[in-house]
Amino acid sequence: MKDNISIRSRIALLLGLMIGLMSSGCRANQESKTTMSRLTKIALPQEFVSAEEGLEKGASGAFAGVLGEWLIYGGGCNFPDKGPLEGGQKRFYSRIHALRISDEGEVLDTLTLGDLARPSGYGASLRSEEGDTLYFIGGTDGSSSLRSIYRITLTAAGVPTMEHLPEALSHGWHEGSAALSGGQLYLVGGWSAPGQPMREVESMDLTEGGELRPIAPLPDGVRIQPIAFAHSGKLFVCGGFAPSEGGREPLMQDRSYALRPGDETAEWQLVSDLPVLEESGRKLLFVGTAVAYDEAAKKVYAVGGVDYDIFRSALEREYRQGLATAAGDQEALEDFARQRVEYMTRDPEAYRFMPHVISLDYESGDWSVVATDTAFATAGGALTAQGGTLYLVGGERKPGVRTPDIWRLRLD
Repeated sequence: MKDNISIRSRIALLLGLMIGLMSSGCRANQESKTTMSRLTKIALPQEFVSAEEGLEKGASGAFAGVLGEWLIYGGGCNFPDKGPLEGGQKRFYSRIHALRISDEGEVLDTLTLGDLARPSGYGASLRSEEGDTLYFIGGTDGSSSLRSIYRITLTAAGVPTMEHLPEALSHGWHEGSAALSGGQLYLVGGWSAPGQPMREVESMDLTEGGELRPIAPLPDGVRIQPIAFAHSGKLFVCGGFAPSEGGREPLMQDRSYALRPGDETAEWQLVSDLPVLEESGRKLLFVGTAVAYDEAAKKVYAVGGVDYDIFRSALEREYRQGLATAAGDQEALEDFARQRVEYMTRDPEAYRFMPHVISLDYESGDWSVVATDTAFATAGGALTAQGGTLYLVGGERKPGVRTPDIWRLRLD
């Protein structure tokens, strides 16, 4: 959940994590539909696990997507040497890998597509509506927001190849969410530069390029690490949080909205207030959640994410610590230091990352639990979906601790 960061320009990198949506009265069915025969851990070739020094510890904020038989992934960050509590430094990675995977989940072939221009993560991964192109968009190298787009396609022989478009975005962007609809790219929430949160949804023609242009203010204000997706001409945004600004306390973005961006007077429509899981009463936040849209099935899936109450408590503690720092209250600062040690040294289960795959019913606005397993209890993982098959790549298990695991879930 929470790495070592400061409140404003780095509050999102604070946790390297990332989920909020649903209606008051809309409840998700918590019954698990997973069978172990449908969930497979991909056995990664050792040369991929150790391709970059430190990557064997796993990464969060990676890029990932599927084209044909190929799972393509790379980038992201971790703390390879020491955790943030011990003063460890976050490291970003650059190598982009491709695995050709059989219907049984066996790795049949491997490729290295190349390296990102800068080691980076926390951008967006999108597949074209036709399913023939994969895009890795924006990201951060830990100190700046990036303007790159990487375009990945298949050759006539069915082999993936990667092209770098170094300044495809008219400004940098990271730690938001993105969607594609009608050839338009939509950037939703996140940062346009360190310390500069996005305040409007922006769009551009992804095939022709050009300037990003604002289309509507973000509903309820700034949203860092929301989830977004497009369906039937609508753009959905759910969750995220607003960091402290101008002395205001940080906010949890409980509500989700939908917008028809092609309308002349596009206005956000409330989809839902804060949802809870029916059996446990657990609130869903959609921060640190991985999201993917399956074009063939016309379904959106969300996996993992932080616990509402634990995350809110962490943000509020950072806010109060900032006030104590400004006031020079040494006694309070010593108490916050003790609290931080206690917080960072808990077992992974104590952070209550959500162990579910959930899917939205567009007609009712209800989210339902598709599958439940401890493998899904991550924050900052990368999710991709194609034809009823999902891959979850990496993510945090707890603050400062990543996983190298890649999981494959078949829903058909």
